[in-house]
Amino acid sequence: MRLAIWLYSALARAFPYEFRVVYGPDMIQLGEDIVQEIAKENGFLGLFRLVLDIAIRLPIEYLSEMRRDLSYAFRTLAKSPGFATVGIVSLGIGASFLSPAVVGQVAGAIAAWLSLSLPVGVLIGHCVLGED
Repeated sequence: MRLAIWLYSALARAFPYEFRVVYGPDMIQLGEDIVQEIAKENGFLGLFRLVLDIAIRLPIEYLSEMRRDLSYAFRTLAKSPGFATVGIVSLGIGASFLSPAVVGQVAGAIAAWLSLSLPVGVLIGHCVLGED
């Protein structure tokens, strides 16, 4: 029973900050109060269901918070299209500089894995450009 209380409390403290501010103390107190009652009535399966319920609810709360944050971000970017354009162009430039480095690393790893004695540049040219 101590393990169930500890797991429940640890999972309750892992919820997002905003959720904990509103529901945290009550949620932990309710968990501590109800664990003994559930253990008497339903035994191990009841405690398992209680901990499983909060473990399932935890990622749902994080995804809900992330959805709210993303919708706020999109609304803010829609209000300032110039800033959004600069951000998108910056991401495109960063991706274009990153791509050759990533392809080089992957090609080098493949060459090392296959124990090829080809220079990485030749392998990249062959893989990316289709040159023989």
